[in-house]
Amino acid sequence: MQRAPSTSPVLHPFQKAREYKRALNSAKLEKVFAKPFICAMNDHSDGISVMSKNRFNLVDMISGSADGEIIFWNIPERRPIF
Repeated sequence: MQRAPSTSPVLHPFQKAREYKRALNSAKLEKVFAKPFICAMNDHSDGISVMSKNRFNLVDMISGSADGEIIFWNIPERRPIF
């Protein structure tokens, strides 16, 4: 039979801080393993180096790759316009 760990503040003065740190790390890991992407827009032949959005219209986005290719995206339809 295992004994429950002692929670005496005299024996474990940093227990509250340790539990706080564990909870914080757990919350961070949940964000890391969440599914942030709806789909991959992988029409570029090289790595994307810049992305820009239209601040007046949330539908449009432009991405540019390292080889000089620029693609204008329609986000809701998930397709390149030109």
